[in-house]
Amino acid sequence: MDHFIIGILLLILTALIITMLVFMVFTSRKKIQTLEVQLSEANTARKDAEDKALQTQRKLAEAEQFRFQMLNIAAHDLKNPLVAVVNFGELLNEPDLTPNERYVILTQATGMAERALTLINALLEAHQLDVGQIRAEISIVSLLPILHHIVLRYRTLAKYKSIIIFNEYPLPSNAEIRVKADETMLKQVIDYILSNAVKFTGFNKNIFVNVEIAETERFQESALPSNRQTLSTTARKASTHRVRIVVKDEGPGISKNDLSEMFGMFTKLTARPTGGENSIGVGLSIAKRLTETMNGRVWCESDLGSGSTFIIELPLEDA
Repeated sequence: MDHFIIGILLLILTALIITMLVFMVFTSRKKIQTLEVQLSEANTARKDAEDKALQTQRKLAEAEQFRFQMLNIAAHDLKNPLVAVVNFGELLNEPDLTPNERYVILTQATGMAERALTLINALLEAHQLDVGQIRAEISIVSLLPILHHIVLRYRTLAKYKSIIIFNEYPLPSNAEIRVKADETMLKQVIDYILSNAVKFTGFNKNIFVNVEIAETERFQESALPSNRQTLSTTARKASTHRVRIVVKDEGPGISKNDLSEMFGMFTKLTARPTGGENSIGVGLSIAKRLTETMNGRVWCESDLGSGSTFIIELPLEDA
């Protein structure tokens, strides 16, 4: 009997020990899993911190490169027009100048000063975009009066190269096209694109400006009917209309390598301005960033030797 009781007690003790061991193994495993999760989170946090540090380092390098390029332009591209203004000022001190000669000198000095001012404004705008100081104030804007006013201005400016700018869009008095944009930014973008067209188009050539309405379908493949001939009602509701300002020039065209780089900041293309105009490589970059700030896009289509077509695309006013 005593042996039986002792056996029962040993079985109970063994069961308790096994239960304790199982509990210890379970709790240890749970602790290990917790530690593994904590380690994974720590590794993820460390990787995120490393990625953030790399991003910060890259941004610092880009900022340093931007500062270097700004200083380089200030030292070289601004120097020539400012030196010219000083020289013209000294010429005006000559006592034997005729009124006509004084007028010519003043005109040239004014042109150089305007060139320097344009450069300074472009650099300031590039800097503001780089540090994120420019924000779009989107509203409903009437496109045609703005576009036509800028086209008329550049039509006058292009006369010195005997360039004719044709407007293929309807006149503001005959049509109304309203877009969602920041009016000031819209004017700047059109100005940069037209300025670029005049700058790189040769003497006695043409530039064509048009406005198109493009329909962008935002539907998946399953939304199409089986015969693929007509759109379903759901697909039609997903369609969006966008306005495209198309500027086509008869310039030298752009190589594939230049096409991939042309909207970068401070990019100098293989093609050079045809009338000795100044080009520091910021205008197209600014135009692209301003357009994207307005939820639009801008791109170029070109083949070397066949001219270039720049397209500015913006959201059309909701119907």
